[in-house]
Amino acid sequence: MTGYLMSNTQLTSNYLNEIDKSINQKSVFYDLFKKNGFPTSKNENWKYTPFSLFPDSPSFGKLKSSVSKTSDNINNQFHHLVIENNIISDRQDLSDEFELSNNKNLCADDFDLISDSLNSLTQTIASQKINLVINKTLKKPLLIELNYDCELNAENWCSNVFNIKLNKNVHASIIIKENGRIATSSTIFNFELSEYSILNHLNIVQNRNRNLSSSFFTLQEDSYLNSFTKVSSTVFSKQILEVNLKGKNAIADLNGLFETENENFSDILTLIKHNSAHTNSNQLFKGIARDKSRSVYNGKVFISKDCSKCNTTQLSRNLIKDKSARIYSRPQLEVYNDDVTCSHGSTFGQLSDSELFYLISRGIDKNQAEKLLQSAYYNEAIELIKDPEIKLFAKRFL
Repeated sequence: MTGYLMSNTQLTSNYLNEIDKSINQKSVFYDLFKKNGFPTSKNENWKYTPFSLFPDSPSFGKLKSSVSKTSDNINNQFHHLVIENNIISDRQDLSDEFELSNNKNLCADDFDLISDSLNSLTQTIASQKINLVINKTLKKPLLIELNYDCELNAENWCSNVFNIKLNKNVHASIIIKENGRIATSSTIFNFELSEYSILNHLNIVQNRNRNLSSSFFTLQEDSYLNSFTKVSSTVFSKQILEVNLKGKNAIADLNGLFETENENFSDILTLIKHNSAHTNSNQLFKGIARDKSRSVYNGKVFISKDCSKCNTTQLSRNLIKDKSARIYSRPQLEVYNDDVTCSHGSTFGQLSDSELFYLISRGIDKNQAEKLLQSAYYNEAIELIKDPEIKLFAKRFL
């Protein structure tokens, strides 16, 4: 059952009661969640969130130790790290390029204290922190699969926390994908890009019930991030992408696609912080909303006072297929230096009637014509994926 008409204060109380029943060892993150509670619509980052879609009383107890169905994606095309119901599986392919470890107990020293209260909740209920260091350039992408096998009606809530570091001069491509059944999943990924490293990052969120994911990227000098997020067919999705351009000449490209249908909800929140001079960032997020669904793109670029010669572009493009669908787009700039180049914008529209008429007049079925136009609409963002193997993988989910 979900929290229909339940106040955020009551939701917080229910969640704390469930944590007290399920988790013996509390952490500073428990104290943070207890202090801050569920966010409200007064918080700009959660202004449009329908908290009625959250479960009244989630289950944070232990899950089954194994997943009955193995992944269909295990092959020689990827390195593999497989997590099954919060447990690192022995069904993995990690060569000597990697150092893998995990901490059973999370403490304040493990993370910067993330102010968002639901990230505090994720860190409270996560049973471990998974650490991965990549020491050498990868010859093939790493596929991180989070596999679940739970009864959806049990309102199970599963959380995972990752720290992933790319050492100096390392080039790596990482794909993140969830499989199987879980009522609610929440994950935190902390990525650290050392000097001259390159990360190609793909996150696929599809056919989920509820998914909350936060990815934090710290970029040192001359490092490069190319990140792509794809969200579709998910009842509730909240994706947070935060980039800290910490070193000179660091570059971040954040792009993505989101689709909503029925009465589903999707929210993408981006924050890029230019904390060094001579840094660049680019963003393009494209959305399609159908039926009575709602989507949000909330993006901010922050440029510090002493950070001159920075360049940033930010663009949100959206298609609304039905009159009852809604997309809220808020690209924002917060700039404290005059010697920078910045642009941002947002567009809304529908599929072109003239283009649709042209295709139909050539004998193409209307549904097929709409799919062709939609594919062309997506292609602009897909082509921004640099790694050809990741691009090919992403196209499977269009």
